[in-house]
Amino acid sequence: MLSFQVALFKKLPTRACSRALGAVCDIDLPPWLRKPIIGSYSWYFACNVTEAVEEEIVNYSSLGAFFKRQLKPDARRICDASCIVSAHFIL
Repeated sequence: MLSFQVALFKKLPTRACSRALGAVCDIDLPPWLRKPIIGSYSWYFACNVTEAVEEEIVNYSSLGAFFKRQLKPDARRICDASCIVSAHFIL
């Protein structure tokens, strides 16, 4: 079964799908749609909006703008003692 899944994945146009999704994420949303769409994304992926410089979801013009949001300088500290840096989730 696994080899079938790998073969199927290799047949998918992943580059085209990625570019299409990127184009969709950069579509400017009307203000009334921003909170439901970006809010759902934020909830589903457990985004901590309070870490962002702009905390109000309706001020992001698109899902892509929210994804690329600027974080506050002290939002995520990097350990100086470590030689490896990695994003992680705390659940």
